[in-house]
Amino acid sequence: MTRLRKDLEYQRVGFWSWFFRRLTGLGIVAYLLLHIAVIHSLVYGPATFNQAMRVLSSPAFKLGELVLIGAIFIHGFDGLRIIMVDFFGGARYERRLLWVLGTLGTIGLIGTGLPLLLHLLGA
Repeated sequence: MTRLRKDLEYQRVGFWSWFFRRLTGLGIVAYLLLHIAVIHSLVYGPATFNQAMRVLSSPAFKLGELVLIGAIFIHGFDGLRIIMVDFFGGARYERRLLWVLGTLGTIGLIGTGLPLLLHLLGA
């Protein structure tokens, strides 16, 4: 494999890693802001809080929680990959690290998301 091809391969892996890390980071921040807003609704009394909780109990928001779990796994495992690449000489294995940690993240998503999905479907 030529040096140029290796550099292009790194940039492809690096770009998608960067893109999804930024996207999941924005999603997690949006969730935190929503969480703070819901908790803040307690200031306006129990009726307002209960209304917010009814909205958040809808199937659309439950599906959003599943997406949030996926975002947390993607963001967290990609952060671990970056630590390994930057501090432990993992640059030679960047593509392999992406696949291994991505697989572990998928397993984690299935393990934690399946009970939520089953609850959402009423099973």
